[in-house]
Amino acid sequence: SIPYGMSARNLLRSEAYRTITSEAFVTILTPLHTDPEFVQEFKGQDVDISGYPKTPLWLKGCLKILQEAETLKWSREKSIKTFEIYEGTLRARKADNVIKTYAGVFSPYSRMLCRFPGLLNLLKREFFRQVIRSDFYNAILQNNLIDLVVLSHPYVSDERILAMWARHSGIRTTAIIHSWDNPTTKHKLLSRFNDVMVWNELMKEQMIALYDYCPEQIHVTGIPQCD
Repeated sequence: SIPYGMSARNLLRSEAYRTITSEAFVTILTPLHTDPEFVQEFKGQDVDISGYPKTPLWLKGCLKILQEAETLKWSREKSIKTFEIYEGTLRARKADNVIKTYAGVFSPYSRMLCRFPGLLNLLKREFFRQVIRSDFYNAILQNNLIDLVVLSHPYVSDERILAMWARHSGIRTTAIIHSWDNPTTKHKLLSRFNDVMVWNELMKEQMIALYDYCPEQIHVTGIPQCD
């Protein structure tokens, strides 16, 4: 899954990608599938390129509210300092346009769901039920033997949905954490992954502490943006 041009540069122009495409069939999901230069560079005999499926607006809204509520609940349970600072600043300076960037994390809807765990669990079940019924992803599974799904930016909404579907389908998933600050400033990752790639040992410690991963599941790979 390649949601951004930077992900394409980091992953598709690597020796690892060239090795994979020489030994396996690869399907690339990306909004860049209509870009002639992208297709010309990366499409091949054993490489298929396609766009993400269109997600209904109501499902996107459901994901947003669910993501906010899960993040608020998780950040309080784990006492994540960055989110505590965001929340405190919002209370003190509600009119500040800069701080409004983070207002969605602590919206009234997310607060309400945190007060009613049963309602939150109901929303999670319904959202998951809708995701696993995706005709688009199920068609890919029927036409190809998929061994691994690699998510180059798992905090993006399209990749969140793809990760849930892949996990339900019993397909191994690998997430590449896009930046050093993602574990403590982004929404909670709703899906678990078989393997996670991070920049450094500090990020590895954060993923273990915040998501309860085993050390052997977290792999320190360096900084793709600087390779």
